[in-house]
Amino acid sequence: MDAIRRELVDVLRECRALLAHPDSDFGWSSWKDADEALAEIDGMIRGIEQGPLSQYWSVIFAPTGPMQEASISSGWGNTFLALANRWDAAMEVAKALGMVGAQCRCMTPPLDYRDYVREELGVDRAGGRHADVEIERCKYCGRPWLRYHYELEAFTGSGRWYRALVTPEQAARATPANALEILASVPWHLYGGSYFGTTGKRSDTPLDPSTV
Repeated sequence: MDAIRRELVDVLRECRALLAHPDSDFGWSSWKDADEALAEIDGMIRGIEQGPLSQYWSVIFAPTGPMQEASISSGWGNTFLALANRWDAAMEVAKALGMVGAQCRCMTPPLDYRDYVREELGVDRAGGRHADVEIERCKYCGRPWLRYHYELEAFTGSGRWYRALVTPEQAARATPANALEILASVPWHLYGGSYFGTTGKRSDTPLDPSTV
């Protein structure tokens, strides 16, 4: 591993140790608990070790971001600032060297199911669809996607899926019953399946639930 990647991983591992401490408080953070925080950190570490660097990762170190909020309520705000400065310095060097990709692989079809950690939320039986609803968290950048997919067994070529990048808050409250509502609130989405004859395309408009 090159020196820049090693420094970024070292910063994240130090952050991980702080977040995993039993006294860590997530009351102010968008992370609901340590498990969610550590899953995102672990995804970032895997991404740094296995693929192109993503500018998105710096969001967790931003002012009022989840890391700073957790640090303040947990009493290690000064330690966070030092770690954030190290992260920013390493990322600036990485960008200057052309190591930072424009976007993560999870943003552009075709997609690979092996790139995600899946959390099944249940089945939406509305309209007779029996759609499977899941949160899929990218192993490389840690971002959560809400995925809605179904197939009408009586019809060939009817398989279809819709997915959108959601906030941690939206992911935490997503259910089979409100999945389409959340997808409709997101400004763009991906879609695909045999019904559409594609392995994945992007729509730069919100999903219209009446067309699902």
